[in-house]
Amino acid sequence: MAKKDPMRRAATRQRLIDAYINLYRTHPGKAVTASEVIGEAGVNRSTFYEYFTSVQNLKQSVEDELVDAMEKTAERAIASSGSFDIINLVSQTYRDHGALIGLLFGENGSPSFMARAKEALTPLILQALAGRASAEEAPYIAEFIASGLISLYARWFKSGEDILVEELAPLARQLVFACIESPRDSF
Repeated sequence: MAKKDPMRRAATRQRLIDAYINLYRTHPGKAVTASEVIGEAGVNRSTFYEYFTSVQNLKQSVEDELVDAMEKTAERAIASSGSFDIINLVSQTYRDHGALIGLLFGENGSPSFMARAKEALTPLILQALAGRASAEEAPYIAEFIASGLISLYARWFKSGEDILVEELAPLARQLVFACIESPRDSF
C-alpha cells in the first residue's frame, strides 16, 4: 500500500486537531469524545486512530505543540538579542496562538497545560535571575514569578480579555521585573 502524501497527512491531522479545539470551545466543561471528533472532522474512526491513540493523546498533542511554539519563540528571542524579555515572549505567543491559549487558560481551561506552561517559563526566569538571587532562593522566586504570570493571564482570559494586551503586558512586566531586578526588595 502506498503511503499518503505528507501534505495530505498533515492536513488530515490538523483537521482532527481543529475539530477537537472546536468541540472543546463549544462544549465547555464537557469531555470531548473520539466519536465527536471523528464526526466533527468528517473522517473514519480508523483515520482518527491512525493519528492519535485517544482523545487524551490528541489533547496532549495540542498542548505539546503550543508549548513547543512557546519555547521556539523564546529561543528566537534569545538568539536575536542575546537576552530576552519574558513579557514580550508571552505577548508574542499570545499574538501567534491567542485563541488556543485563551481556551486552555480560560474558564474551563486545562490545568495540565497551565502546569506545562509554567514549566516552560521557569528556566527562562531562572536565567534572568542569575546573579540577582542566590542559588538557593532562585528556584522559589522563579516559581513565584511563573505562577504569578500564569495566574495573571488566566485571570485575564477568564475575564474575557477585559483590558487590551497592550495594557496588560506593561503591568505584567512591572510585576515580573520588580521580582527579578531586586527580589529581596520586592517583598
